[in-house]
Amino acid sequence: MQEENSDVVEVRLAADSKSLEVLLNQEVLHFDRTWLDLKGQVTSDSSLFTYDSKFLLDNYQVKHDPDFLPTFSVLEDPNDPFTQEVIKMCGNDYFCKFDALTTRSLWVGNATKLTHDNHQKLVQVLQPVVSCGWLEPPKNGKKEGTSYLVNSQVKITCNKGYVLWGSSLHTCQQDGKWSGQTNQCVYGKCPVAIALL
Repeated sequence: MQEENSDVVEVRLAADSKSLEVLLNQEVLHFDRTWLDLKGQVTSDSSLFTYDSKFLLDNYQVKHDPDFLPTFSVLEDPNDPFTQEVIKMCGNDYFCKFDALTTRSLWVGNATKLTHDNHQKLVQVLQPVVSCGWLEPPKNGKKEGTSYLVNSQVKITCNKGYVLWGSSLHTCQQDGKWSGQTNQCVYGKCPVAIALL
């Protein structure tokens, strides 16, 4: 899935709830390289990281450290008193535990937990929206209403000298379809008079 001309890259918690996976356009990427294989391939000019404050410029002279090893998992040492505090605060929240134990900061872990909790609540309350799509007005007619979501109504009228055949009011239904019959604006007489002829 692309959005316009851009690829969509997502990072999510894998099904095992212990690792992250990267998706490109909803396809899981599988890396044939290890982190160490990338040593020497990233230079200061090609690094994604920039230092934009005086503190960072003064303290981190090299943009890319080829000896850096990222942390993908963290050990929960039951003998470490800090680990017990983290577990008490985070419960089963993997992201909270990871950030707190990696940074050795309860503040960071708590911030992660609050953010993750908010994200989970949003996922629960946000539901897909049903839209019936744009309803084209008939030739020689017009429509009133610009909302195309469930229970929205669009009224169809015809220009002067034309008579409406079909439904004058359409309602967007739960199945994503408009109610009513297809419209036509016919020049001339009332449809009842035409039917009587």
